[in-house]
Amino acid sequence: MLLDPDYLEVFVRMLERYPRLYGDNSALAGLSFRLRPSALHTLLSLAMDGRILHGSDLPVPPSGLLPWAFGMIDWEDFREASRIANPMARDVRLKGAMGFGVETFTRAATVLRIDT
Repeated sequence: MLLDPDYLEVFVRMLERYPRLYGDNSALAGLSFRLRPSALHTLLSLAMDGRILHGSDLPVPPSGLLPWAFGMIDWEDFREASRIANPMARDVRLKGAMGFGVETFTRAATVLRIDT
């Protein structure tokens, strides 16, 4: 929340140190995310390339209101997403509008180890 410490730079350093570490974008579309366009730029940067997985905060519904208010998505993307009834589909639409590529939504299949 707003008063919690910001650990983004610590996470970036951990990614540099641990090549098999991944993070997710779960809170980006919710109303509780401490929105800063610079944080989004960091998550979309080359330093994070291939290291971010899709995550959702469901049952907390994604709204897109704060990403729009902070200029992280445009009005049309916000309105289009707000018309999507399924919260998971809305979350995917919002994260795509923020700049996360399709691979963000499919990467977990190659990252998660499945023992048979």
